[in-house]
Amino acid sequence: MKSTLNSKSLIKRGLIILLILLFCQAFWLAFITPAPELKTHYQHPSFYSENSPHYLSDWPKNIAPALNEQREAFVDSLLNQLTLEEKIAQMVLLPESIPPADYERYPFSGIVFDQGSNTRDGKKLKDWRKKLDTWWRLQKEYSAEVNRPFIPPFLKLDTHAGNGMTLYQTIFPTRLNLGQTQNPELVEAVANAQAKQAAYIGFNWVTEGFDSPIHDKRIAQMGQSFSEDPALNKILSASYVKGAQFSQSPLLDTQSYMMTSSRGFLALGSASFTRGNIFEDESVLLNRYAPAHISAITQGVMSIELSNGQINSEDMINSKYYVQTILKDTLGFNGIVMAPLNATAQIPGCRLAACSSAINAGVDLFYFASNVSIKSGPASYAQEDYDASEKFIISTKHAVESGDIKIERINDAARRVFRTKHQLGLFDY
Repeated sequence: MKSTLNSKSLIKRGLIILLILLFCQAFWLAFITPAPELKTHYQHPSFYSENSPHYLSDWPKNIAPALNEQREAFVDSLLNQLTLEEKIAQMVLLPESIPPADYERYPFSGIVFDQGSNTRDGKKLKDWRKKLDTWWRLQKEYSAEVNRPFIPPFLKLDTHAGNGMTLYQTIFPTRLNLGQTQNPELVEAVANAQAKQAAYIGFNWVTEGFDSPIHDKRIAQMGQSFSEDPALNKILSASYVKGAQFSQSPLLDTQSYMMTSSRGFLALGSASFTRGNIFEDESVLLNRYAPAHISAITQGVMSIELSNGQINSEDMINSKYYVQTILKDTLGFNGIVMAPLNATAQIPGCRLAACSSAINAGVDLFYFASNVSIKSGPASYAQEDYDASEKFIISTKHAVESGDIKIERINDAARRVFRTKHQLGLFDY
């Protein structure tokens, strides 16, 4: 009997020691193993051959669809009617979780962000429509009350595999699953179905997955990229944009549009975690990481979300070269450039709601988690409630008045927001 007990005790102790060793190994791989920073570990040599039909020797120029002259005239007229504060307010996405009773604090914003997975509570369709209609109605009533131009709101939703905002919604394959099919028509059909379901609830902006290939398998968003193959990403990203930004409203007998985003510009998920630093030359960035974004812009994508990482030790949202010079001036992208959630909190010299360098780099739109707790200083979270959306408007206004930000940069950001809202048909809704 004693021998049996000793054997069981030894086995139990051995299992405990094994579990501890496995845990230590997992911790080491996840948090201590150096990231592959000098070169990412995925190679696709044929893609970089100058004989490849996909090869780009330089950034293509002015690939976005041409601007509409009547739309630009409308935007010019609207900008001339607004105050500086009203223009800056267009650069903020408000969390959907802000209660309508607090709406008077943001009366002229006209922008609402639903954080997607954090609020998927299976409400009835009529309840969601009532909630979204309330935002719209309060905006319109306030505008009439103070005799200011009505600015309709964006109503944004994350739909990584469909949406669970109401009961009985379809759940679709992830981007990684869709990429395995290598079927552009299927991707377009899935994107179209996801967007129409969101539009039927009342949303007018959907985001889904990343167009930047994700190579590092330690990243939680691994399944949100179509493929590591730049050529396949290029084809499928264009199909997704074509399907998601449909031109026929499921609710109205008029032409209407859904807006979507090309996410992860540039090289998100290519080294370490989402805040990884990647060291690559221009040719690799152009031919490995940019093809899907380029095809999305050519297809007419209305917004681009930047990477939360760094390229050659420069934060992407602080990079005037890649945001303003490459994305806007060279590629000719004329939609909205937005920063990732709470990205400014991690930029040296910035606070969560005060980051002039990112605005000067060309970022048009920022969004923050509701009631973020943060201290002054980059990436320091603790203690005091910090209402980032309201603080952002105040701090940016002071930066313009002090000369840290030029008014032309604010006008450009507001113009891009109004341009997309007009294209979506929101001013006529």
